[in-house]
Amino acid sequence: MDKSWKIKSNNSAILCKTFIERNGKKVLFEVALTDISTRPDIDLDELAQSVIKNSPEKKSQEKIKKYCFTGSHFEPE
Repeated sequence: MDKSWKIKSNNSAILCKTFIERNGKKVLFEVALTDISTRPDIDLDELAQSVIKNSPEKKSQEKIKKYCFTGSHFEPE
C-alpha cells in the first residue's frame, strides 16, 4: 500500500487520501483498516484512480466528493 495514505485522526482506524479529479475538484477516499487487514497486497491507489476515471463528470456544487471502501471496492458516501 502507498505510504501516502494517512490515518484520519488520532485513535482512528481509518486511512484517508485526497485525489484530484480531471475537473480539479477534490475526491476523498477512506478505508477502514479492518477492511484491508487481511489483504496487504491491495492497491488502493489503483482502485481510487479507477473510480475517478470511470465516474461521470457532473457539475456539482459539492467542493469534495467522498468514497468509502467496502471490502473490495469504493462506494460513494
